[in-house]
Amino acid sequence: MVRIAFRLPKAFPKDKTELLGLGKELMEEFCNVNDVPIPTVEVTPKDSWDFSSVCAYYRFNKIPICLEHCGWPCGLETSMNWTWPGSTIDREPFGVIAHELGHACDVHRGQVKHITTGKYWSEYSKAIQETTKEPKITNYCPNHAEWFAEIFRVFVTNPNLLKILRPKTYQLLVDDGWKPVIKRDWKEAMGTNVPERVVKSNLVKIGKV
Repeated sequence: MVRIAFRLPKAFPKDKTELLGLGKELMEEFCNVNDVPIPTVEVTPKDSWDFSSVCAYYRFNKIPICLEHCGWPCGLETSMNWTWPGSTIDREPFGVIAHELGHACDVHRGQVKHITTGKYWSEYSKAIQETTKEPKITNYCPNHAEWFAEIFRVFVTNPNLLKILRPKTYQLLVDDGWKPVIKRDWKEAMGTNVPERVVKSNLVKIGKV
């Protein structure tokens, strides 16, 4: 069977189910290219979800996710919502799946290297953080596992953006054998319908505004 490589859409949908589908496709392509077991995604309805503060988690190569708790891609209007696929802030299903994939890759690489591994982390992510000493990419960073998962999310969804924002971590990941599957320029990777305020926000972080 011929494998069909993942292709970014020209414009991202606003529907959470469609975004989840794109996230799963990207995850499968990334895992195939990088020889990582593909996690199983389990969609759980809100009334059966036992957590109020999280929308997904990784355990034992499974990713349970509650779409109702995931974020929506932001609109053009000014608001507190800055979530957008491929951006530094990305809490909708496309980004959430990539974040949980970061945990899966952390655990997998820890097992390969025969180092200490927990349910959703390993000493691999800690070693990456301690080696590069680069700052967190979002405010969600309670420990080295989440520092890694958030940075790895951008490596998966928009590697050229990570290359600019966290060059040491990007290069260390590449040198360690991780292969990005998205080749587009960082702006193009966020789609033709990305709000200009999201682009400007990333330009500010890059230091060009």
